[in-house]
Amino acid sequence: MLSTDPNVVRGTVAEFRHFGASLIRRTDIISALTELIRDPHTILLVSSDVACQDIAAVLELSIATSKSTVLFGIHPSNGIATVDTAIAAGVGGVVDLPLTPERLASALRQLPPASVEVPSTVAVGALLVDTDRHRVELYGTPITTTPREFDILLMLAMSYPRIVTLDELADTHGGGTQRQASIRVMVAGLRSRFAALTGAPRDAVIETHRGIGYRLAA
Repeated sequence: MLSTDPNVVRGTVAEFRHFGASLIRRTDIISALTELIRDPHTILLVSSDVACQDIAAVLELSIATSKSTVLFGIHPSNGIATVDTAIAAGVGGVVDLPLTPERLASALRQLPPASVEVPSTVAVGALLVDTDRHRVELYGTPITTTPREFDILLMLAMSYPRIVTLDELADTHGGGTQRQASIRVMVAGLRSRFAALTGAPRDAVIETHRGIGYRLAA
């Protein structure tokens, strides 16, 4: 997030993580753009409090640098003309400030799904997910998976090192009316299979981040 206002964020780091977001605040455009270059999946939120003569130029530079989405945060004191300027510059959405975990989560849900190029293989630690052959290996040992289990592992692998929230997994790969419960059952089944076939501890491959979701262990 690009903002010079120390009070622009309402919520702790843990509260934002609970909604699946890792929030970093930067006060100058150079350091904010550096974050975009370092991580192409970063979503930049530019606050309307940024001190500059031309907010449109800042937004256009951010959009040109970003390989993901740029959002615009609007203070109640800013007029509709500021929003019009941001939309004309090409932002992906507008968020009311101060920023809360709920407001950020709502803005992210409204974004169109990003087109993601799925690589032929994804490796995290000892786990290999082969999308071409629809095959999973752990320490070189083939692991039999159902199609939904495979998709869960692929989502975790492609998201690494980010924690994937239980809601994300449930919305995408959960089945039936108890979608979150079905994700938990599938993760438990994968852990048992990993342990039985390779001797790995149950939580050595898929970490549980209580109250948030899951992440692969490197």
